[in-house]
Amino acid sequence: MYPYSYCSHFVILSHIFQYAAKVAKQPYITPRGPDILCTTITSKTKSDGKYIKVSMGVSDNSRTMHADDGGDLFSTGRQYVRLVEVFVNCHPFVASCSPAARKTMPNAGRSTMATLEFKSPAGRTNNVMYIRAIDSGQFTGPVTAR
Repeated sequence: MYPYSYCSHFVILSHIFQYAAKVAKQPYITPRGPDILCTTITSKTKSDGKYIKVSMGVSDNSRTMHADDGGDLFSTGRQYVRLVEVFVNCHPFVASCSPAARKTMPNAGRSTMATLEFKSPAGRTNNVMYIRAIDSGQFTGPVTAR
């Protein structure tokens, strides 16, 4: 036969490894911070240029659940969501990066919806957005790329 596997075999594993890949940079820190669960990205043109609007679900409680050896589900963190940041075309782990938009949420619960709107970078049609959140325990969650 062939010395390789078909791609369809790996599709099943992609969801399993997605969360692991998000926390690989800091495996003992980022799993305690809030995760970006879902995103909706839209754009619109105003009189002064193009704007990007990102709506997202953020949670430090209802995010990806992990099963331990006993089969019980547990979630780590359980702090309150306090800050959401969006970086455009620059990963937050790069020291020279600064967020294109950030939203402080002093009264948010453990799970919340957040919407940020910011001006699109000039001269680019496709942008990569890196989104992360920080909780009340000052734990930064995993970075989500869109």
